[in-house]
Amino acid sequence: MFVYIKIFELVISVGIVLLSYIVPLHLLDYDKINFTSFNFLAIFIVIIATIVLLLAEHTNGEKVSKTRNILKIIISSLAISTIITALAFFLRGFAFPRSLVIIGFIIQVIFLSFTRVFFRFLIRQTIINKILLIGLEAEQEWVFQKAYDSKLPKEIL
Repeated sequence: MFVYIKIFELVISVGIVLLSYIVPLHLLDYDKINFTSFNFLAIFIVIIATIVLLLAEHTNGEKVSKTRNILKIIISSLAISTIITALAFFLRGFAFPRSLVIIGFIIQVIFLSFTRVFFRFLIRQTIINKILLIGLEAEQEWVFQKAYDSKLPKEIL
């Protein structure tokens, strides 16, 4: 179950990256030449976003703060935007306006942050660990109190 959630989060995140360029392209008044070549570059956007998010360990189950997760998202989005801009320049197949790159970056950071917080919450709700504790009663009470004070769901304690 945990693996499926991580795969689903990666697919949703890559979709958000792709939509962060598609939506402003359609909503703002860009030239028709931008639309005709976007399909060619969309494949590269999906591949680049997948690679960058996997390298940044975007979907790992590591317990880190929300601030660190958002910082990872900002760095990942910056890397994706930079690579896509360079690729668009070298392939010359898509006249990628800088305003579209900036708007796409902002949309990515906002929506990837919300989805990361949501999936982090979802993963925490699905993980249930069973522990056998052998020791003195006083030590058991100390361990149980530490577990109760943690951010674990209270129904498993």
